[in-house]
Amino acid sequence: MRCQFQAVLLVTCLGVLGCSGESGTVATPQSAPAASVPATTAPATSAPATPGTASPTSTVLTERDSGREATVRGAGLSIRLGHGWVWQEPRVLGGSVRLNQVNYIVDPGYTEWIVAPVRAGTATVHIQGLPKTTGAAKDVTFSFHVN
Repeated sequence: MRCQFQAVLLVTCLGVLGCSGESGTVATPQSAPAASVPATTAPATSAPATPGTASPTSTVLTERDSGREATVRGAGLSIRLGHGWVWQEPRVLGGSVRLNQVNYIVDPGYTEWIVAPVRAGTATVHIQGLPKTTGAAKDVTFSFHVN
């Protein structure tokens, strides 16, 4: 019983205070800046952040948007990939963007990275998904421009 209480207390503290680390952030309403992101250069799936989540971006790219180009401004944008795959660590080619993985306390049903602008230029992000059961691997690629 004592261990359960400590685990609940730890999760509660993390949810109230928020956390950040080298591998990403724990998304909490207190840890995310409110910002608006302009539309991308190519149509992207625009999904508003679900109430109770802290995605600071309004533009969301998914597997369906693979191969598209987007312009990154302000707070950046999000890449959300479904849990039907085991997503490998993203490879970023070019130094104009940085990816930060969002680590949720409660699983939202997808893996998310925030694409943040670093400097003017271009970058390409490759992420490979391995099937959870059987089948071929799936690759998604996004190209980004930072002005």
